[in-house]
Amino acid sequence: MSLRTLLRENSHFLVQYHIDDTLQVRTRGFIKHIGEIEIGACYDVKHGIRASEIAKATILGTGSEEMMDALLEDKEDEMSDPPPPMTLTEDDVAPAIDVPTQDDTQAENLPPVQPAKRQKTSNTTKKLVTKP
Repeated sequence: MSLRTLLRENSHFLVQYHIDDTLQVRTRGFIKHIGEIEIGACYDVKHGIRASEIAKATILGTGSEEMMDALLEDKEDEMSDPPPPMTLTEDDVAPAIDVPTQDDTQAENLPPVQPAKRQKTSNTTKKLVTKP
């Protein structure tokens, strides 16, 4: 393998945006950084259609387009799998104590609220008629 091949940077990067946790495969041109790009580091990356739409993203991997597409599918599968259910013990659950607050006692002393009266429109005269 030649020195040029060893030192050449890969063409595609798997990035995870911080603003919405979406994953995308991006080329070097989308990453707004001059110099070497490191896996696990955070960079400004073009996020949308416009050149001004730039967001922070973490580089998750680098390689060929096919390798990054496969890694993207793996990561999406990991993210879509539901977490295993937690089992709670008695120590984890606090006892529920219902202590009446001042707001609760005041609410009991208030008179019941009557619903607002509906207004009805007459079909023939188109005047507003209120129901007594």
